[in-house]
Amino acid sequence: MSACSDIPVKAEASAKTNLLGLSRAQLRDFFVALGEKPFRANQLMQWMHQRGVTDFAQMTDMGKALRSRLQEVADIRPPEVVSWHDAADGCRKWVVRVSGGSCVETVYIPEKNRGT
Repeated sequence: MSACSDIPVKAEASAKTNLLGLSRAQLRDFFVALGEKPFRANQLMQWMHQRGVTDFAQMTDMGKALRSRLQEVADIRPPEVVSWHDAADGCRKWVVRVSGGSCVETVYIPEKNRGT
């Protein structure tokens, strides 16, 4: 496997705030800075983490004006997968580039009744 520094970095798609990387408190601050109520952070976290939605237009419990504003200033961008490997035993390994350019290796190990 190549070192992270050997893997070319894709050009950053935008200068928008990546909401996926923010904590609940940071999301509250983000919404307050937009002039919104802090509870919007909880709504957004449900859309991202429970429903897996990354498109603001689908977040129907938020007003259209807020969804439009979010499209202008933010996005929901997962880490870049720079390499992956599926082993014969069912294990899967990914190397992902996180904010700041560092890479993290993660492994999924399937077991009979669960995965690790």
